[in-house]
Amino acid sequence: MATTKNFLETNPDLDVIFTCTDALVPGIVAALKEAGKTGKVGEENHVGIYSVDGAGEVLKLIEDGRLTELSHNIRSSLVLIR
Repeated sequence: MATTKNFLETNPDLDVIFTCTDALVPGIVAALKEAGKTGKVGEENHVGIYSVDGAGEVLKLIEDGRLTELSHNIRSSLVLIR
């Protein structure tokens, strides 16, 4: 969360955050909430989050329109969920 907060403070126009694992998404979401950047996809205060893994709580964020995209490797094939 602290890293995301720092990025948001130094880059207030940040559009997208990419993370290499879903384990970091809860901290990213907490920092975005604190910064008032929790809009749904297409809203002005939305910051796209792109993640990897496909953990259940992250899939819920996609359903809610809060997470932009997720990729998951399944036996060397790539699945993109939007």
